[in-house]
Amino acid sequence: MHDDTLDTGQAVRDTLAPLKTVHREIYDRAVGYVLEGAGPAGGEAEILSALEALPADEARRLNDLLDEPGPNGRKGFASPDVVAQFATVHPGWTAYAAERARGVVYAAAAPAAIARLGRVLLAVTREVTLDYYDGDSGERVTADAVPQGVPAWLALVVNDAAHLGYGWSRAVPAREFIETRWTPDFVRDVAVSGDVPEDAATSVTLTVLLERHAPLRNDFDKLVDTAAGRDFLNRHADVVAVAAPLLTTAGKIKTVAFLSRDVSVHGRLLAQLAVDDQRRVRVAALAELARLDARTQTGLLAPHLLTAPVRALREVLAKLTGLDGGPERIDAALSAIPDDADRAAALRAVAERGRALREPVAGLEVPAPRPVPPDALPPDLHEALTGLATGAWFSTCALSEGLQDLTDARDVLGVLADHGLPDPARRLTSVLIGDGLSEADAERWWPLFAERLDLADEYLELLPGPDRAAGPQATAAMLKILAHFPVIPDVLVPRLTGLALSDTRYRRGARRVLAQHRVARVSAERGLRYGAPMTRASAGEWLAELGEADIVVALRAALATETSGLVRSVLARAVEVAGAGTTPEPGWFPLELAPAAAWDPGAPVPPQVLRRWFPRALDELGRFREKAEELGVPREDVDAWLGIARSSAVLNTRGSGPVVGRLGGPVLLPPEARLPHEEPDDEWAPDPLVATIDLGALPDGATNLPFPGSGTLMLFATPAWGETTASAVYVPAGTPVEERHLEFDPDGYIDADEFTREVSGDLHVEYVASLPDYGVDEAYAPHRLADIPGDHSVHRLLRTAWDRVLGGDSRRLPDIELGGYPHENEGDGDPVAYVSQGTGIDGWVLLATWKPSMDGFESSTIYWAVPQDDLAVGRLDRVRSDDHSNP
Repeated sequence: MHDDTLDTGQAVRDTLAPLKTVHREIYDRAVGYVLEGAGPAGGEAEILSALEALPADEARRLNDLLDEPGPNGRKGFASPDVVAQFATVHPGWTAYAAERARGVVYAAAAPAAIARLGRVLLAVTREVTLDYYDGDSGERVTADAVPQGVPAWLALVVNDAAHLGYGWSRAVPAREFIETRWTPDFVRDVAVSGDVPEDAATSVTLTVLLERHAPLRNDFDKLVDTAAGRDFLNRHADVVAVAAPLLTTAGKIKTVAFLSRDVSVHGRLLAQLAVDDQRRVRVAALAELARLDARTQTGLLAPHLLTAPVRALREVLAKLTGLDGGPERIDAALSAIPDDADRAAALRAVAERGRALREPVAGLEVPAPRPVPPDALPPDLHEALTGLATGAWFSTCALSEGLQDLTDARDVLGVLADHGLPDPARRLTSVLIGDGLSEADAERWWPLFAERLDLADEYLELLPGPDRAAGPQATAAMLKILAHFPVIPDVLVPRLTGLALSDTRYRRGARRVLAQHRVARVSAERGLRYGAPMTRASAGEWLAELGEADIVVALRAALATETSGLVRSVLARAVEVAGAGTTPEPGWFPLELAPAAAWDPGAPVPPQVLRRWFPRALDELGRFREKAEELGVPREDVDAWLGIARSSAVLNTRGSGPVVGRLGGPVLLPPEARLPHEEPDDEWAPDPLVATIDLGALPDGATNLPFPGSGTLMLFATPAWGETTASAVYVPAGTPVEERHLEFDPDGYIDADEFTREVSGDLHVEYVASLPDYGVDEAYAPHRLADIPGDHSVHRLLRTAWDRVLGGDSRRLPDIELGGYPHENEGDGDPVAYVSQGTGIDGWVLLATWKPSMDGFESSTIYWAVPQDDLAVGRLDRVRSDDHSNP
């Protein structure tokens, strides 16, 4: 049914009004076709052909004026000049006319008219795409939003109706009618009216509604997540069973969520998805099957033991080992395949591992849980747990903060189970186990994982992309939790050893967990002798970290026979770390290449710097080459970037290198020196002191900067989002100084006590390699492209490779960095290029970078830049600053 008060004829005319800017005849023909199936000059073929023949630029212009119908839309906006233009050719057309008009069509027009409108819109848009943020790559991605086997025009109108009915648009008064009208049955009516064959219409409808081309489509979900949607899925369960296995991974997972309301109806399909080729699908399906009793689960899953690929049976076998009658069904399956010894052996190995993950571990004493009654929980926590269990909205912050008042995360599992949630431990951990896990959180979570080693095993396994059962951040959190286990279960040791010998960011966390385990040294030595180059490099690093007295002998022996330059660089550093006193001179490396491969602009490398810098630099640059080549970057582009590497000095309060300065400290300046804004009549207060650095403690050539050989560098800054001010002062050695007391005035962003806590502590130095580490959105900041080799697409890949070497999302930038390249993640480009614009001065360099960690400034980075010639003579009055913030 539809609301007769909505004027569909006028809505169609308003929707297609932009066509008037092409030709009035095309507009009239299109309106006639949508409303009646024909127009004054012919029917479907003629009008669609005329629109498809429009030049691409004209089609893009019309698409903008139509407000980009489809999954994305432009939130109902049209510029004032466009509104003024249309006021003359189509009276009454407003800034939100496009969305308002289409909303009326979807709310009131006949299904056939909607189908015809879809064909007209598609002829103009030419495609149906969805833009979204991909968390794995960190990039904006454009995906085709037309599922396989679905007409593109149908995908367009369904996505458009979902966007207008349930999305962000503020401009659709008919949305309440869309919400009640656009059920799966109505989508099927539109499909049939658009000439989708009757016998295929249900399958096409299910496919267009269940498929997902992006992780989050809340507007689209609401077309199915209704009583009418549930009824449609149940009435057509046989068709769902055929359509669902053909969906993408995201589509299958979403389908599993929809089917969870009626598991008994869709049990066979869920069992089939429990042996899907994608692990995330398998985990999701098994979680919903857990709503059924053990006998029913066993009956649905056991038949797949004889047919499914072994790699897809791991979770099923682990599940069956814990179900009544499950082990007997596994044994029956093994005895039923005597002619396939390899399959039987593989199944047996997987089944035995599943059993081991569920058996008690000797010496691992887990305290008994103390369930908290629901009425004893804080209201916010109880509400969050209810939402987690029922699928309603809930506050993740309320859930996380509420659990902080408990000593054991298991204490709330009973509340989730009371709501009928299957496997509440899995659901709770999937929401809260991530990068932000503190040591107190780890102490709170370890008993749960000690009882659920299968979950711990899943979070430790590194699998590519969609085959992961948990996000990458869960692995780091899991390692932190395992460090609180009184005993490390043997069943987890192979997984931990693999991580410890890898080149991933998890290797050091795994080594900490295994530090006291009997296999640690044996595994590291085996990796050093028999592993691939990256494994040998990681093994040498691990052996050095073990710190055993005789480890240097093994490392030196390996170094003497090692043929890989990359591995030799790591072993040389490992020998130093293990306490050999000095790093062996890297005679195996062609030193004549060092200036080109080490720093810019190619100054000679002092021996004292070489000793400190070479092992780590070659390690990281070698890893960079391998990562870049894995991403398909041509060797010549990799070599070009290696040729512009710079040396920099990273200064940290938590380091172990020599002390070369401190954060904050007394402001010791010559009596006549004046800071910016320090004059008595200045309305602004001077910037507070961030760091004091003894330049005499830095070896010559330690960075790419021409620092004076002695004296003190002082960095000042007032952090403020987008309005940071900063300056620098050089005080020559031996200059008389006096302490200056500055009035602190951060303009309301931070308080004096917080700033003082931030800038305190000695700064330890380490010398590292630096490569370009900033992104550039060419459309937003084309003037900020630095003069670095390669085009923009190559920059992206090379920067990705360098980011992976440095640890990706888990890396922590130093407190202060002197020289090198800037670190920047928002696409704003090189801050040095930005601040030097219009100065008329050449040769600007990055002086220093500060990454504050104060509340509210965790995503801010502050940069000081200076003309290189000024720095060489200690002149810093022309220092300029920039800040990149994402508050």
